[in-house]
Amino acid sequence: MASTTASTTTTTDTSSGSADFNNLDLLQVGNDRKNPHKYIFRRTDFRRLPRWPNDGIDQENSRTDRKHFEFAHPNAEQQALTELFDGCWIYGMSLADMDDDDLPRSMPYLMQAKAAKATGDPEAAKQHLIKQYQEGNRKVRKLLGTIECKDAIHKSSRDPLRFPGVSAILYPLFNKNLASEANIERLFGDIKRVLSAVLEVGVSFAQPPPPNSPAGALRSAMLQPGQVAAADKECANCETKGDYLTRCAACKTIHYCCKECQRADWILHRPNCFEAQGKEVTERMLEKAKAEYRRRQADERKAKMTADAQYKQKLQDSFVALANEPVDAINTYSKDCDGHRRRVDLPFSAPFIESCVAAMLELQYESELSLGMFPDGIDHEKYSGRGALIRYPSNGAKLIILHERLFEDGDGNLNGHALEGIFVVHKVNRKKNRAVWRMVTKPNYRKNQSRLERFQSYLEEAKGQAMPVPEEVDLGIHNPGDFNLTFVSTPFGDHCSIE
Repeated sequence: MASTTASTTTTTDTSSGSADFNNLDLLQVGNDRKNPHKYIFRRTDFRRLPRWPNDGIDQENSRTDRKHFEFAHPNAEQQALTELFDGCWIYGMSLADMDDDDLPRSMPYLMQAKAAKATGDPEAAKQHLIKQYQEGNRKVRKLLGTIECKDAIHKSSRDPLRFPGVSAILYPLFNKNLASEANIERLFGDIKRVLSAVLEVGVSFAQPPPPNSPAGALRSAMLQPGQVAAADKECANCETKGDYLTRCAACKTIHYCCKECQRADWILHRPNCFEAQGKEVTERMLEKAKAEYRRRQADERKAKMTADAQYKQKLQDSFVALANEPVDAINTYSKDCDGHRRRVDLPFSAPFIESCVAAMLELQYESELSLGMFPDGIDHEKYSGRGALIRYPSNGAKLIILHERLFEDGDGNLNGHALEGIFVVHKVNRKKNRAVWRMVTKPNYRKNQSRLERFQSYLEEAKGQAMPVPEEVDLGIHNPGDFNLTFVSTPFGDHCSIE
């Protein structure tokens, strides 16, 4: 296989006694170039993928309908990728013909991530760790103390509902260079249970998210010394969170903030409470609980409708405020994910503003974009890939608006968007039958134009240059090939799932 894995030091964890405890080195992993960390690798570095049986790539290689490829001028990277897929390459074309897109290089990782998720069992991992702590496993306790998670697991051992989560424990484990397979299995019993989280956290160390982004802020918080805390207790009735909540004295499975909430929730909780105590649960008791559940569901639907209406009103208010703001508001600045100071061209409600302005120009807002593979002509190194796809109904032409998220501070609080550009199809690559895009030059704005007027004039300029493209031409917006790829926004960036 083309991938390599780092060797790690292992010892046998025979018991919780003290026979070899004094010699325990906590199984550190190397951090030098000759011995890189096995699970810290970039998503596009398929030559360093850690391999395991049935890791997704094995399943791909077991298919009987696959074709073998010989490329005319393969480079070392193409050879390694083809070898990884057992002489085949799932796209049937060389990396050189794919421009410089990262998605093909990350396909092995995406397959492994999906396979790891299928074998995950975080509940069993949690139970194993709590049990080891309760039984006094000294090695587990020492490891938890070293990564400053002992207090959180101590509270979780008394109340499993307060378990901080697998990732919260993995972050300090990686940060202290202790995320060896032996240590992970010592904590969670079987690495397969948590392998999905291990891969995700490892990649976040190899490719740290921008510090000013929500993902970066979350990562920074989780790496602060002593920040791994037990999850807050949550009232089963009003969902209030806090350390002061108390458990139901009878079943000890849920929390309440006060006696009033406990009384209000009793009809719903009673069957579960009796079952946990080994008492008989009557049909009448169940019917009452079901009726209460249906009533609560109806109340939640009404509350959601009210919240949706309030949010819609907030968006409309933001458009009105943008239309009525003073001209000097164009000099509002904020920071992007990388901490660079940028002009705030659009407020937090950019998709709604873009939709409204498009309608004013007889254009149709088709969908929000979070590009994984960038269309030809749009440099993935220059732009964030977020924005909107706009349709020109009269001639079927498409436009792409790209904007960059800006933040109020280093905690990832969204402040607005910097307009990166509006793109239209420039020509069609007949060889690939694929559209080539270009950015429309911004018009000369007048000094007295507001932010809304500037955006409207820019979109109007792009509308005049948008050319229709036949339906059979690939716009490059959706990912081509045999796979159904879905991009999902996560706390650690956009991830691709293979359906």
